[in-house]
Amino acid sequence: MGWVSGSGLFHTVLLVIGISNALACVQERRAARFTPGPYLDGGRLAPWESDADAWKRGAAGGAGSRPSRWARWRAGRAEARARREALARQRLQVEVDRILDKVRAEGMASLTARERATLEQASDAWRR
Repeated sequence: MGWVSGSGLFHTVLLVIGISNALACVQERRAARFTPGPYLDGGRLAPWESDADAWKRGAAGGAGSRPSRWARWRAGRAEARARREALARQRLQVEVDRILDKVRAEGMASLTARERATLEQASDAWRR
């Protein structure tokens, strides 16, 4: 009987311990953001030491803060798209050079419909 009546108090104490541990972890994580590390010479950095003008811009993370996962994903996609576009431009340039060599050697009448479309595509791309 004594255990049953005290179980509410027991659960409350466990809840308080869990919340205090969670808050301590959050506090340590925030403090670690401004620390050079346990093995480096020097003490803790103040939040303004990483970026002295952060308070003017309202920056919370300082200069060393890492972009969010979403921002890193979008940046990676943008880089991949830029690489694909650069590769496509390079392939188009090689194809145009080949077609122009053919025109120089054999004349415009020797071009196929596909080669003419490629030249038109390149012209439209370079006009933009």
